[in-house]
Amino acid sequence: MLRVEQISSKFPFSEAKNSMESANHGRDYDTYTAKMDAAVEAKVASLFSRFNIFFDGMVLVDAGSGTGLIAERIAQECESIGVSPQVFAIDISHAYSEFFSQQQSITTLFGDAAEQLFPDDSVAIKYYSTSGHEIASFGGGASRMVTAIQNSFRELQPGGQLLIRDFVKPENTGSILMELSETNGINQNQISLDTTIEHQSLSTLALFKQFHREFAGGNAFAFEEITIDGKTLIVLEPEWAYEFYMRKEYTNNWKNEIHEKYSYWTLAEAKDILEVAGFENVQVEPDPNQYMLSNWLEGQVNLYQQNQAGTLELLPFPATHMVISGNKPLR
Repeated sequence: MLRVEQISSKFPFSEAKNSMESANHGRDYDTYTAKMDAAVEAKVASLFSRFNIFFDGMVLVDAGSGTGLIAERIAQECESIGVSPQVFAIDISHAYSEFFSQQQSITTLFGDAAEQLFPDDSVAIKYYSTSGHEIASFGGGASRMVTAIQNSFRELQPGGQLLIRDFVKPENTGSILMELSETNGINQNQISLDTTIEHQSLSTLALFKQFHREFAGGNAFAFEEITIDGKTLIVLEPEWAYEFYMRKEYTNNWKNEIHEKYSYWTLAEAKDILEVAGFENVQVEPDPNQYMLSNWLEGQVNLYQQNQAGTLELLPFPATHMVISGNKPLR
């Protein structure tokens, strides 16, 4: 049995905590948690179906747990198959404190999920459920998640499993063409310089242009606006098309979301990083969010490429999410 006093809840990387709290100042947490928890069953199913270790007393760690609801549901799933685990939910923010008390089957602790908080060889399964991109966004970039992987490797017992479910950077490179509606809200030319921007009232095209202006002060990426076959199209790299359309529904917390870079690894990069860290049996799988595809993207955003004849060809959306899994080798 792992005792709480064996776990470090210090913040050795305090810059990450300060950066995250500053970026999330004023966030509407009721709206935010409602959106995050709305997909909880899909997230739990995606993670739990890939667990390959089960025994009584096993230590499970939810790294970057948010409200702790996923950790609670994971504990319940284990109990449903006759396994009684120790489940720890770790989060760097106190914003979810009121939710923690509602979870009955887990132990909630405050700490930096990128750091080593558990003793060597003590954890059976550790997972990051849509929290890795926040570590990368507020902790200093994608290299911070590499550090998290290395620390997780030390925490895991021999044979222990690491799982990461998160956003995924599109594999394809080069420019694509993105078509966005300019009739489903206010257009950019209807906004004066002294107007307070209400992001939820903007057309999708106008919202994209705001995204470009606001993300990293307009210096993150370049785009071009062109017309082909009567369609107004945005020419840009697939990564930045993804960054926009994956957040276009989060207008209630837009000023907070604009500080987060969602994608940090491609499928191939994720596999390589885990293998370099020492993991074996590494699996990296696309994990499409069908709700987002059906309700937020299909019919609302179109992606194209031009063939050699100059004709527009509709492209499928790349994977919305990925699931990464690997095991620490047995001694």
